[in-house]
Amino acid sequence: MDPTIRAKFDTAYMEFQRWTSSTFGTAKVQTEEEGNFLSTVTALCYGADQNYKALCQAYDQQDQTRVAWACRNLMEIAIYAKFALESKKNAEEFAADRLIDGRTLL
Repeated sequence: MDPTIRAKFDTAYMEFQRWTSSTFGTAKVQTEEEGNFLSTVTALCYGADQNYKALCQAYDQQDQTRVAWACRNLMEIAIYAKFALESKKNAEEFAADRLIDGRTLL
């Protein structure tokens, strides 16, 4: 990968980290609904964070299988995030189905 392209991805990742740390916080939560939504979004952001780190590590090690896996995971997280952010109903459905599935795998 061109180092310039990698630098752009790393910059976007750092901006994402700054955004999540400044946007989300339990001090801003005033209702149970907001807390549930925060939990959903936090789980998605955490998944994106972990998979981006895994992608970079796999890329640096030239492990194409892990690169492909991390890319697939990031694409899936993007799809889930878009779905969950479209409506309250979708966010609740995602939290009820997908987050529970993820926890049972741990």
